[in-house]
Order: sequence, then C-alpha cells, then structure tokens
Amino acid sequence: ALNGIFVVTMSFGTPSRDFTLLFDTGSDITWINCQSCSETCNNTQHPVFDPSSSSTFSKATCVDPPTGCDEYKTKYYDGSYSIGYFANDTLTLTPNDVLPGFLFGCAQNVDGDFAGADGVLGIGQGRRNLIAQSGTEYYSTFCYCLPAAEDSPGYFSLGIQAFDSCKPDAERVIPLEVNPNQDGFTNYYVRLTAISFGQLRFEIPSTQKTIIDTGTSISRLPASVYKEIRSAFRQLLAQYPLASPINPIDTCYTNEGDISWTTPQVVLHFGSVEVNLDQSAVFSRESDSRLCLAFAESSDPTHPAIIGNQQHRELRVFYDIDDAKISFGSDRGQKLQRHGTRLSRGADQELPMTYYKSPLDEELRARSLKAARHRLSEDSLELPLKVVDGNFVVTVGFGTPSRDFTLLFDTGSDLTWIKCQSCSDQTCNNTQDPVFDPSSSSTFSNATCVDSPSGCGYRVDYNDDSNSIGYYANDTLALTPNDVLPGFLFGCAQKIDGYFAVDGLLGVGQGKHSLIAQSDTKYYSTFCYCLPAAEDSPGYFSLGIQAFDSCQPDTNRMIPLEVNKNQDGLTDFYIGLTAISFGQLRLEIPTSQKTIIDSGTIISRLPPSVYTAISSAFRLLMAQYPLSTPAGVMDTCYKIEGGIISWTTPQVVLHFGSVDVNLDQSAVISRESDSRICLAFAANSDPSRPAIIGNQQHRELPVFYDIGGANINFGNGGCSI
Repeated sequence: ALNGIFVVTMSFGTPSRDFTLLFDTGSDITWINCQSCSETCNNTQHPVFDPSSSSTFSKATCVDPPTGCDEYKTKYYDGSYSIGYFANDTLTLTPNDVLPGFLFGCAQNVDGDFAGADGVLGIGQGRRNLIAQSGTEYYSTFCYCLPAAEDSPGYFSLGIQAFDSCKPDAERVIPLEVNPNQDGFTNYYVRLTAISFGQLRFEIPSTQKTIIDTGTSISRLPASVYKEIRSAFRQLLAQYPLASPINPIDTCYTNEGDISWTTPQVVLHFGSVEVNLDQSAVFSRESDSRLCLAFAESSDPTHPAIIGNQQHRELRVFYDIDDAKISFGSDRGQKLQRHGTRLSRGADQELPMTYYKSPLDEELRARSLKAARHRLSEDSLELPLKVVDGNFVVTVGFGTPSRDFTLLFDTGSDLTWIKCQSCSDQTCNNTQDPVFDPSSSSTFSNATCVDSPSGCGYRVDYNDDSNSIGYYANDTLALTPNDVLPGFLFGCAQKIDGYFAVDGLLGVGQGKHSLIAQSDTKYYSTFCYCLPAAEDSPGYFSLGIQAFDSCQPDTNRMIPLEVNKNQDGLTDFYIGLTAISFGQLRLEIPTSQKTIIDSGTIISRLPPSVYTAISSAFRLLMAQYPLSTPAGVMDTCYKIEGGIISWTTPQVVLHFGSVDVNLDQSAVISRESDSRICLAFAANSDPSRPAIIGNQQHRELPVFYDIGGANINFGNGGCSI
C-alpha cells in the first residue's frame, strides 16, 4: 500500500520485451498482463505480453491434466487481484543475466489499481518468487535502495552485486525470523525491540512481531507505541492547526511554508542494532500546506507491526536469505566478506528502480495484515464427521435439486468423486444412497478439456490397489443449505475397484482439484477436523472462521507444513516429525525421513528402525501374554483373556521440533476383539517412503490447518465443542 510505488523494468520472452513491474517484498508470484486479458489490463506501461510472440514460452504443466495448470489467483487485502495461468519463459534481468524457464503468472483478469504497471515482481519468501527461482545463480542474496522521489535514483541488486551496492556492515546484521503469526504471507520478519522519538524510548513487547515491506507505505505500530509517538508529535506541532486525516494517517497539520522546528531523531532499535531515520521518514508532506505524521496505528493488536517503505527509503537494505540476515546500509564499521565461491555470480549491473508518486488516500494495496482468523470472510461451516465401517465420512449434497451423498473424508486425496449412473457391473451398487443421476440435475455439465472438448476422463489409483475411474464433471456442491459451491469440479465414477461402502470420496488434500483449493476464495484454505473415536461419538469437519471456533488452535504450538520434497505425486500434508517417545525411550527420526498426516490411513507407518525399537519395548511390557496372529499390517498382537491388561500404557509422544503431541492409550493399542490387542503402529514396507501419521493416532485430537500460512496445529480435549 503505497504513497507511491516502486518499480523495476525487466524483460520476458524471446525475443525479449521490457515490462515495468511493481517491486514487492511481500508477494510470492511474479505476474504480467498477458494477451486475452480483459479490459482491466489495458492501463499499463507497455502493451500486454503476447505468448505467441515468444519462441521460449510454454504453459506450465501439471501432472493432471497434462495440457496445463489451472488458473492462479492472487488476491490482495484491498480486494484487488490478479487471475490467470502459470507459464514458463525466459526472464532477462540484464543482457547478461538471464533465467530460462522462469515460472510466472500470465494474467487474464486484473481488478484494482496497479498504477499503470505491467504486473508485480514477487520477491518475498515463497517458493515461486524471483529469489527462490534464482537461488542457484545468486544464492538468495539481494539488496535494494528505494528512491525518495521520482527524480532520485534507486536500485535492486542480486548476488555479488548486492554486496557492492549495499555494502552491508557485519556488525549491524539483524536476524530474519520465521513467520510467527501464521498469517499466510511471504513477508520478511524482523525483531523490532524499541522505537526512540527524541529523548523518549518506547519498548516493543516481545510478543509483537514486525515485518519489513516495500508494498506498504506508512509504518503500522502497536497502539500503545503509536499513541505515545503521536502525543509527542502533537506537542511539537501545537502551534499549527490540525488538518483532516488521510487514511490510514490520523495526525495531519495545516502548514504554510516551512516548519519552524527540528524533527526529533527517530531511531528503530533491533536489539543492539540501531537504525536512524531522517526527517522524510518521520513526516509525510502531502501538499505544500499539509504535513502528516508518517506512522499509523495497527488496526488490530494481533497484527504484525510493519516497517513501511516511507521509513526505509534511501536506506540500503541487504538480505541474505540462506543465512537469515538483513542489514540496513551504513558507511561505518567492518564490511561483510563476500561469500566468494558460494556466490556463482551477480547481476553485472544494478537494476534501476523508479518511484511513482500517488495520493496516499488512494493506497494501491494496503495490507492490513490481518492474522489468519481476521482475514477470513464471514463464510464458515461445520459438518458432522462420523464413523461408518471404520471409515470417517461426511454427508454433502450434489446437484440441483440437491441430493445427499456420504463420502469418505480423505486428507491424502485430491479429487472428490461420487458414484454415477452407468457405473459398470456391481462395483457401484454397495452404497449408502442411490448413485448420482446427472440428468436429474439442472446444473450438471461435463468438464471440458483442451484436447477433448466432449469431456475428459480421470483415473485415481490408491495405495491399496483400489481405484476409481470415470469422467470429470461440474455441478453445485452443497456443504450445507447455506454453503454452496457452484460449478464444483468432481469425478463421476463409472468403474470402481476395491471396497468403498459409501457413495464416494471427499478429497481435502493439497491438490488443485481438492475441496480446499476450490473453496479457497470462500474459506481461504483454512479448515479443521476432529475424528471421532467410535461410531456413537461426535466428530466434525469445519471450514473458514468456524475452523478457529471448533479447533481453537494454539498459535504457540503451530507446526510448519512442508512442501512435498519427495515429489511422489501425492497431495498429502507433510510435517516435520523429529522424534517419538515411548515411555522413557526416545527415538530420533532421521532428518531425511519425511512424514505425512493422513486421515485415510488407519495405522501409522514408521521407519523400520524406529518401529523395531518400539515393537521391542512393547513386547517386553507384554511378555506375560501369549502372542497372537498378526492383524493386517500390525504384526505385534497378543491374546488378552477377559480383554483387560494389567499395566498402564507408557506415554507415547510425537515430537515436532519444540511441539509435543501426547497420545492416549487408544492411539497406542488397537483392540481387534474382546480377546486380542495389537500395537497400533507398523513398519513402512519401503524405508524410502514417507512415514505416515494415521487416523488411529490422531482420533479425538482437533487438527487445524492453515494452508495459506503453511501450518498445522494439534489440539486436545477431544471432539466435544
């Protein structure tokens, strides 16, 4: 959100063509306006990009369908957005600095004021931004200096040139923090400890997080700190009449000519590192007769504070992402040594940066930076989650008029599918409800594919060798009577192999076809569930704001969701399981071992070495009981006459870094009959495969997912709300 914007010019395609892009440290995706974009893309610096004019252009491909990725949607907090499709082409930073196959968004629909720029250059911390995509070239090292005025020079540098341009001071390095507020952004977090205003020093609470953002003009401060600074500022300007405020600034004065006082020294304190701000960073002159305090109060005390671009213009800001450091430029002190061979090269020249002035009260993309709960719309819902034949199911409606169907609830699947009319042989007959008849729905349509206008087929294979085969379709999905998703993409099953005693499957994984992805604009990819322990116990699946009310996530116990690093084609949710404790025995999980959480797998799968150790400990405890035959994947089972064991189950704890999740007895022991129990874990059949936290191990635990913030939280207290 800008009192003016900062832009850089770079080229796309072969032959290359220049485009002017907004420079944004708070965005992930780089996008440009492309041909076929609606009339909203016409107010730009250059003609829109024509993919057919570039010999190196290609649509980004996905596993399914192979013809291209579905659209991307980048929504900003002022309601503006960019929608289009992912593509790859050559990005030319300078004639000697070229990135072939750069992934970017080809915009087809843009809404909002982007000040005539051709798109946005995303340099946040996301995996698709320029910094991540050029990591092997410039090793995630860059710097910039934002110009103070339209006729002032500025620059953006990468690699070795970043050291030459910004000259970072090794004694003034500030750590970059992990995103602690889980707000879904890709911002850079720093630890602001205090602000001085003249002789006054205002401490920032240790719980208050702060980001630095080129896309926000005026810094946002915690209410208590802002009010103190505002009070001091008003005392200094008491001789001048107050002027009308300019959103988000509330302290402005009418001033004819020059002010008659010296601006107090304002200092940002980052621990032992101090950054002095000059007068232009303290007040903003909005006209010849009006000036304003260039700070504002954060609209919500739970939001991060923001160091906006007004407060770091003309400062050389250096980032070393690999080492998690940032430095505000200074001519004093020892300079950081270049990393030498660690940096292969740098841009052979600086990229010029230009400042475009625009009125403050027409802020371009003001980020209120609402924490996850506050950024959600009022749309929310909660569905009952039940147990049927050992599976977890929810009931939803399809079609118009709506008909109920009972679906397996699966966090490890992408596609939602239901059994449809014309399903072959007897495979579709064993259902909770009659199969779906497309002709009975007035809103049904076959989904069209580029290579097959009459429709497109799907096949989903599961790890137990079951599968579902059919065709893609669109129809209205009614989660509740008031929560409806028109045009929902799903599979209309024609043939099923395997045991599916319900009407189909609800895919809530990370794939682009999942319910979560298709409802992201309504529920912002935030959901939670609690799996009931028995058929007569309550459970639930919640989306949107209701997910917070249902699961009540603890922000101090968030666990990062990891990107699928094994590239195994699954849509599972990966988390960093670091160890398992079984009583006094703690077993470390190798750092190379990946772990998924999956509601569609019953028994957790562990690395063979870890499982063997737990199985041995369990066998020692059960030495007085005779071994029984294995039960499915569980190979450690015992006969228990009377069904009662005479010892207390050791405490089993799943360790996710500093977050511990305690499991109760029902998660450790599976009672297969009145006279047989089994250890409710199994060894992975292939050590190279991910470990799995199955549903047996997280029943009665409220599990909260914030996909935008890439975090998960395990609650406690069972499924009663």
